[in-house]
Order: sequence, then structure tokens, then C-alpha cells
Amino acid sequence: MRITAFRVLRVAALSWLFLYVVVSGAGAAATKTCNRFASPHGSDRASGTLRHPFATPNRLVRSLRPGQTGCLRGGVYRQDLTIRRGGAPGHPIVLRSYPRERATIVGRVYLARGAAYTTLLALTLVGREIEHACLAMCPSPTVNADHTTWIRDDVTNDHADASCFLLGDSHGVYGPANYTTIQDDRIHDCGKMPPTNYDHGIYVEESRGSEIIDNLIYDNADRGIQLYPQAIGTLITGNVIADNGEGVVFGASGSQSSSDNLVQSNVIVNSRVLYNVAGAYGPTDRIGTGNMVRGNCIGGGPADDAANAGGVRADHAGFELLDNTLVTPRPAVKTTLILTAPLSLPPVVPLGTLAPPAIGIAAAASAHAEGACAGMGIRA
Repeated sequence: MRITAFRVLRVAALSWLFLYVVVSGAGAAATKTCNRFASPHGSDRASGTLRHPFATPNRLVRSLRPGQTGCLRGGVYRQDLTIRRGGAPGHPIVLRSYPRERATIVGRVYLARGAAYTTLLALTLVGREIEHACLAMCPSPTVNADHTTWIRDDVTNDHADASCFLLGDSHGVYGPANYTTIQDDRIHDCGKMPPTNYDHGIYVEESRGSEIIDNLIYDNADRGIQLYPQAIGTLITGNVIADNGEGVVFGASGSQSSSDNLVQSNVIVNSRVLYNVAGAYGPTDRIGTGNMVRGNCIGGGPADDAANAGGVRADHAGFELLDNTLVTPRPAVKTTLILTAPLSLPPVVPLGTLAPPAIGIAAAASAHAEGACAGMGIRA
């Protein structure tokens, strides 16, 4: 049967029409999600539309008003990002990756005091500072604003000489970071190697009412989470905290002390240098009160010995223990934890027992933390 030129043209026309509908439909959906756009191929002199995007995250953020969302097209943006103006209660400004793409910011991310009610969503943040505002490398993200939210982000500094998250300033200069939410993130490979005792995955310095929920916190040089010197009322739950220099540490500096923090239903295992859970206080420090470590799966690492069962510092200074399960993690816990799937896809995290396939970070972390540590060598 002959295929006439008319039929070929008709098929081609229908194909182009289908492609136009698909592309324009995707663009319409993105336009509903995103108010302004930036692309590595854009221009900061552009209008910030989908067809005429900005070039940098800084320009994109400055264009947003409370309740608006700025979307970064997939690619790498090499620039320190400073956000000084945020949203409002119920109307945050949101900076996120464009739907079904992944944007990476290489540089320091700094949320200044005026950036309350800001959300960063589904971004890869590589905190290797470019402009060097600090004497050494600055922590990144540095948060000195209240009510900020970090969801489904991948946060690292590739073992630069700094912490990753720094919440608040205990010296009263830059501002606290109250009511911060860090959820469903990966926080890993933060801090200089070999360990120096100064570089942490999450450093909660001056903060009230913050929440650290359902994250994977691993391979950080020093503490996975440091609560020092004045972290008040922090909720830490559903996280996998593994293969860090230490796990979770409570501390104080003189009269500033971390109190009323709840560490519950986490997996805290295989700290490589010191303790899985500890209090760190000097002779003149006010020891924290009301700190509770409850219902966690804890064990492994060089400090897990007869004197410090589960790698929990024996003096329990500044915290109470209740209903935790001591375990002997598998030697391969690190390799089974690390995730090859991008955050835009649901990863599988087979820690201890196999996680059900195709579940997200939050569900996987919570399932393991709340699953009585099955298959991890529970000790009597």
C-alpha cells in the first residue's frame, strides 16, 4: 500500500500537535505551581516568566512576594544565595526546583533575620561558599530567621571546613532560628575530615520550637545533630542518624543551656568517633533539664562498650533515657543506608530489615525508627 505525501504530512502534523499539547500542558501545570522562574540559561534582565526566566536564584527570590513560589529549572547555579525578605503566616515564599527537574545551588545559603516564613523545597544545596563572608568557610545553610521550612532537600558541603545547617546565633547579633522545620531531607558529608569536633550536620545553636523530622543524617564529620548552647524545645523524631562522628549531643555554654528537647523514635547508630548520644558540659555550664531520649534504636560504634551501653555516654548528663532499644547494627548499615536514587524519586532505604519498595525518605526513616529495630541484633 502506498503512503501518500498527504498521509505523511498528516501524521507529522498530528505528531507535532500531540507534542505541542504535552509541552504546553506541562508548562501550564508548572505555571500554576510557579509564579516566577530562573534557568541557568536565563537572564537577570528578563521578566522571570517561563519563557523568559531569570538567571540566578538571588534575582528569583527578590522578585517573590508573600504566598508566591519561585522555581529553578534543572541545572547548577554557582552563587551564594542570601534571602533577606520572607513571606507571612500562611503565605510563605517558596524556592523550589521546577516540577520533575532538580536544581543544584553550589554556594552558601543564608536566611537573614527578615526572611521569616520561607520554604526551600526539593533542592540540592552544596554549601561551598564562594564569596567567603566568614573568616573560614561559613556554615550552609545558615538560618537566622524564624518559621523557615526545608523539605526534600539534599544538603552537603562535600567535607568542606564547616557545618551544614546552623540554626541561630547565640551571641545575639544575627538572630535566632525559632520554629525551623527540617523534614524529609538528606544531610550528609558535612565537615572537614579528619574530624575536628566543630563541623556538624545540623547545629542547633539558638532556637526554640524547631522540628527535625524524618531525615537521613549520615557521614558527617562530627555530630549528626548538635544541640548547643541554647536549643529549647526541639523535636527530633523519625530520623536515621548513622555513621557520623557522633550522633546526638546536648550541651551548654555557661548560663546558656539546651533544655526540653525530645529525641524520640530515631535510629542512632554507628557513630565513628565518640558517642551515639551524649551530654557535653564544662564545670561552669548549667546542665540542661527536661531533655528526653525515648523509644530510639541505638547502638554500634567504638564507644559502644561495657561502660557505655549502646554508645550512650554513661553519665547521662543533661538527658533522661526511656524505653530505648539497644542494637548491634549490621556492618553494612552504611552502604545500605546510602541512596542512589535522586530525591525526586522515592528511594528505598533498607536499614536493618528491608524497607518496602517505592516509599519516600520520611516513610522509610519512620518505619525503621518505629519498627522496634527488627533484624538489627537487639540486645537484652
